[in-house]
Order: sequence, then structure tokens, then C-alpha cells
Amino acid sequence: MSETSLIPIKTKEHIERALEFFHTLKEIRFTNEVEYENGILLCKSVKGHINIIDKDRKELVKPLNDNITEINGECNVVIKKLQHAEAVIKKGMAEYFQTKERQRIEEQKRLEAETEERRRKELERARREQEKADAYREQGREEMAQRAEARAETAASISKTVVAPIIQNMAKVAGTSFKVIYKIEVINKVDAIKACLSDEILVQYINIDIKGIERLANSPTQKGKLSINGISVTEDTQVSMRIR
Repeated sequence: MSETSLIPIKTKEHIERALEFFHTLKEIRFTNEVEYENGILLCKSVKGHINIIDKDRKELVKPLNDNITEINGECNVVIKKLQHAEAVIKKGMAEYFQTKERQRIEEQKRLEAETEERRRKELERARREQEKADAYREQGREEMAQRAEARAETAASISKTVVAPIIQNMAKVAGTSFKVIYKIEVINKVDAIKACLSDEILVQYINIDIKGIERLANSPTQKGKLSINGISVTEDTQVSMRIR
């Protein structure tokens, strides 16, 4: 026996005696009344061991649980208040970030529109200068044509390289991150179930409350009568026993 074990030697010995036989028990079939009567005695013996060991367990864990309850109670009160404060602060931070993000998007769109307009103007200038170059060349004014072509090439190059600056959300700081998540609220259960049933992906998120249906199946009004398509209702005989 371990000297540091929290379980007393007496309880450990009782556990070992109980397991000497019962841990190997796999299946029992009764073929006559004598065997059945012996089975009742055996079952009472098993139940007796369970009661004794569980009683010892409860006596051992109660003082530990009392200490845990006291510690959790005192700490959790403060933690919940701090978590509430954290949530309030984060809510304010999220609202501020969302405001800055809307402003950033609007400013980014404005800059991109300005950039697109400048790009359009540079392309238009390149077209006009190229037309001038063609006209000068037809007139035999080669030097003027070359100058106009140079201006056209410069304008065309600018149109390809001009880009809008990227605006950052200044609400972002080191150690803080923001992400958009989507929360779900069921506003019409029937419509929601129908929608999920018609979708091969969503159907896997429909959960059936088996325990709740079992309670319904064993209720006085439904006992032995409940029938649901897609659900098997089977009869199971359970044995309860008192030890005197």
C-alpha cells in the first residue's frame, strides 16, 4: 500500500476482496429456480459491496469537496465580476474598432476612386500625346513627334504604376486582435429544422434529444405506445433491489 495514498488501507482491502470475483464476471444465465435464487443472493452481495465502497468514497471526498467548494465559491465570485468587466471593456473596444473600420473602408474607397480617376486621366493624356506624335510625323516634324511619343510613354507608365495607399485601422495595437464572428439564434424552430433537413451539410447539425424522448416513452400516457419514424423504441427490463 502506498503511504501517500488518500484511500485508507481498510477501504483498499475491501475493494480488493470485492474484485477477486466480481471483476471477472461477464455473463450469467439462469436455467432453474435454484440458480435464480442463488443469483438473487449474489446480486445482493454485489449491491452490498457497492454500498460499502460508495459510503467510504463519500466519507473520503466530502471534506475535500467542501474545501474545493469554499475555494471555488470565493474565487468564482471575483472571477465572474472580472469577466463581466472584461466583457464590457471588450464590447467598447469592438465598437470603437468597428467605427474605425468603417471609416477606413470609406477612406480606402475614396483613395481608390481618386487613383482610378488619375489612371484614367493619364491614359487619356497618353492617347492625346500619341495622336499628336502621329500628326507631327505626318507633317514631317520628327523631333516634335518623338517628344510627343515620350510624353505618351510617360503618361502610360504612370497609369500602370499609380496605386492607392493602403489605409490601416489604427485601433489595432500589439497584442490585440479583432476578428468577425457570426452568432446564431433560432427564431423559428420549425422553419430552421426544415431548412436543415433539406441541406446535406446542415442536416448533421440537427440533434435528437434521446434522453428526452426516453422520458416521453416512459411517461404514463405513452408507455408502450410511442412510435416515431426513424427511431427504434425497444423494451428493456431493469432490476432494482433493496438490501435489508
